[in-house]
Order: sequence, then structure tokens, then C-alpha cells
Amino acid sequence: MNVKIITDGGCDIPKEYIKKYDIEILPIAVNDGIEEYFGDDELSSNELFKNMRNKKVYGTSQVGNMDYIQCFEKYASENREIIYISLSSGITGTYDAALRIREEVLKKYKSAKIHVFDSFCATCGLGLMVHRAAMMAADGRDSKYILNALEFLKAHQEHVFSVTTLEFLVRGGRVSKGSAAIGGILNIKPIMELTKTDGKITSLDKARGENNLYKKLSEELAKKSGGKFNTNQSIIIAYGDDVSFAERLKNHILSEYNISEQQIYCNQLGTVIGAHTGPDFVGVFFLSKLFEDYNEVR
Repeated sequence: MNVKIITDGGCDIPKEYIKKYDIEILPIAVNDGIEEYFGDDELSSNELFKNMRNKKVYGTSQVGNMDYIQCFEKYASENREIIYISLSSGITGTYDAALRIREEVLKKYKSAKIHVFDSFCATCGLGLMVHRAAMMAADGRDSKYILNALEFLKAHQEHVFSVTTLEFLVRGGRVSKGSAAIGGILNIKPIMELTKTDGKITSLDKARGENNLYKKLSEELAKKSGGKFNTNQSIIIAYGDDVSFAERLKNHILSEYNISEQQIYCNQLGTVIGAHTGPDFVGVFFLSKLFEDYNEVR
């Protein structure tokens, strides 16, 4: 593979695929106000969520400038073409930072080919995008093909998700205490998405009660796909610290659509995104329109 696929810690993708496709993950630190943690080896998702339930508050930083420089220069010196797929610019500054570092590296390696792509994606949505790009690179596709594919995927990668309690969004300052109190009294669960226009989180719908939440999340697969969900693809259901959330949504999807159980992957949120959502998360990530031969991940 001459095209090197790189992403960052906002991407949630199983380790076996990172190894299989030699995907480089630039670290994003999670911090508790005292210590910084880089990756699952230093702080696992289960540890993070357990601590959050015990009132610990976490934040995140961006990829460090030196991490960008060392990574870009390494592959530039090897004459490897680079495609860095960043966490959405709507929720972090990593894309802009990578663009600045790219210009610095190009002063030293003038013939280097470094492409910085703003995914408008996060967590498992970003994971699916990166996975597909890595499959393309492994198949010998050139950067023009992969970048065109990424534009298509950016326009059709859906993120539909919810949190079953607003407590952790309140702690992080993303929801007011008043709104959370009203939502709790009425048993209202917000349904959110990442927008295609700016990659920011926005409200999509509301559900009253958990059963209605899973029903509405499942219905979004068809709604986002123009009325009919194309089942010839891999989808991911993400959860925080309770896999039963994912299993319940999975069962709704299996009952609603003609999709095999093998096409649905249940993944735990990583620490970078989990630090902001908290443990009570459930979401589904899928394509509203399919792309050539890269719809089922392998």
C-alpha cells in the first residue's frame, strides 16, 4: 500500500482492523484535570465510565503538534502518500491544526503528498469511514479514488444517537440543568445526529421512554435513506458501559429490516468521545446510500 491512511483518537475502530490495514491512530489525550491518558492501555472505556458514574469529570485535548509533525514527516520521508481523516471539525479543532502542520511539513518535504480530510464524522461513523478507506488502499486504489470516495461517504455516513440520561451532558456543560430536569421528569430521551453541513451535533427528535427510543432510532435507518434502508452494508451500534442498550437496538433493527445479524456490529465507545457523552449512550451508524464495493467491511 503506497497510500497511508491516518486518523485520530476520535475514531472508534476495532483493534484487529487497525492492525490488519496498518492504520495509524494519532492520540487525543483524555484528562481528569490532573492526569492525561493516551489510549485504552492507560485508561479503558470501562474504567472511564465507572469513574464518571462516581462523579469524576473528564475532558479531552487535541492531537499534539509534535505528533502531527513526526507522523507526517515519517511517511513523507518514505515517499508515502498520506491521507489523514480527521475527527469532525464541527466538534474539535484537529482538522484546522492538521492543515497548519501540513503546510509546515511541506516546507521541508516539498514533493510530499499530504491530504487532510475533514470527515464530519466521529466515533464509529469515523471508524466505518476510515475502515473503508483502508480497504481501498489495501486494494491498490490511488489517492484520487479514495478522496472521491471519502467525499461520497461524508455525504452519506449517518450518525443517529441518544443518551438515556442527560446527567453527563450537564456536567460537561452541553445541556442546561433546567432542560435536563424537565427531560427527566417527562422521561424524554433526546435523539441527535451529526449534520452534513458542518459536522456539528444537532437535535433530530425526541422519544418518551426507552422502548420508544429504540423504535425511533431504528426507524431513522429508513428515514435517512429516502424511505427504504439498503441492507447490503455493515452497520455499527455503539454503546457506553451497558451492552444491553446495543442489543435492544439491534433486536429492533433485525425485526424491522431484512438484514443479517452478521452485518450488525456492536462496539463500545472509546474514551475520547465517551468522555463527553458519558456511559448512557446508544447510537447507530450506517450509510444512507451505498458506495460501489465497499459497503460491507472486511
